[in-house]
Amino acid sequence: MQTLNIYKITLNVIRQNTIRQKNLIICYFLFSEKIMAQPIHLTDDTYDEVVLKSDIPVLIDFWATWCGPCRMIAPIVEELAVEYEGKIKVCKLDVDNNQKVAMMYGIRSIPTVVIIKNGEEVDRILGAVPKQHFVERIKNHI
Repeated sequence: MQTLNIYKITLNVIRQNTIRQKNLIICYFLFSEKIMAQPIHLTDDTYDEVVLKSDIPVLIDFWATWCGPCRMIAPIVEELAVEYEGKIKVCKLDVDNNQKVAMMYGIRSIPTVVIIKNGEEVDRILGAVPKQHFVERIKNHI
């Protein structure tokens, strides 16, 4: 009887190790996949480091959680972050929580998208517009 109990314990340990190994393999595959680019969420505090010190152009989407048109262009902004990774930094700035930067750019309506190159505003897009409109404007600055 004692041998039977040891056998059961050994079998349980083997099963647990196999499950752990499978979980590790699954975790490895999940984390080894290339992580897709996401827009950078700017704040008043991170603005200087992310935008002004950037060596590539920066696109900032000025938005708010309550803004319907902002939610309409959000998927477009996310697609642009993936498609132009390494060519342009795509950022989002919540104007309700980061009023300092919004005031610096004179943001009076949202959504407003500003393209900045070498620390200077080079283009501005107002309102919810189709993706192609963003693409045409971005191509002028990369």
